[in-house]
Amino acid sequence: GQGLAKLDGSKFTLYQQQNGLAHDQVMALLEDREGNIWIGTQGGGVSKFAGERFVNYTSAQGLARGIIHAVAQDSKGNFWFGSLGGGLCKFDGKKFTQLTIDQGLVNDQVEEILIDSEDRVYVATDGGLSILEGGRFRNYTIKDGLPANILKALRMDHQGQLWIGTFEGGAVRFDGKYFTRYSSDDGLLNDRISSLWEDRSRRIWFGTDQGVTVLEGGVFRSYNSKDGLGIG
Repeated sequence: GQGLAKLDGSKFTLYQQQNGLAHDQVMALLEDREGNIWIGTQGGGVSKFAGERFVNYTSAQGLARGIIHAVAQDSKGNFWFGSLGGGLCKFDGKKFTQLTIDQGLVNDQVEEILIDSEDRVYVATDGGLSILEGGRFRNYTIKDGLPANILKALRMDHQGQLWIGTFEGGAVRFDGKYFTRYSSDDGLLNDRISSLWEDRSRRIWFGTDQGVTVLEGGVFRSYNSKDGLGIG
């Protein structure tokens, strides 16, 4: 890892451990409502960058151990961190609260976090999907209709439906009751989905290790190296 780079419009500034960053391997980024940048790292915990200096949080302050793979903020200002190995961790600005399989999380290998407008916390893990609402988890796995348990990406669309990217199971749309699967048989480039996005035209984009696929009007179109897309 090479640290964190900031582009001011014309010039990059690189920040590394020697500048106060917790670790040079950066895994997740979030800009909070006050303009601070929160950085999840591989093994170094979390850094908060307020524009001039870093404030670092580790397991010594109560943060979950492991690689911080996801960072999110809810409407109350709480921060949520997802750890590969340490589960879910909530930070209210003063103390950390860990939520693991012991508290009902489906799996402690957290890949992604999404928080909706009602402050429901959606957690993609290597063992399925957890939804935290009202202090309780609802869990979904292949037994409930997911095509795979290893989940890599989450995105809420304009209709309030949840899109889930899985590892080797394609993509899934979840309306709160039923899962609808989309796979390479339907037009996805492949079934290993690492990222999701809905653009302003309400098209859904799927990032894979072989290129990208876009869903528009029920039709899939894919782009890869043959189209000039750099992959690697």
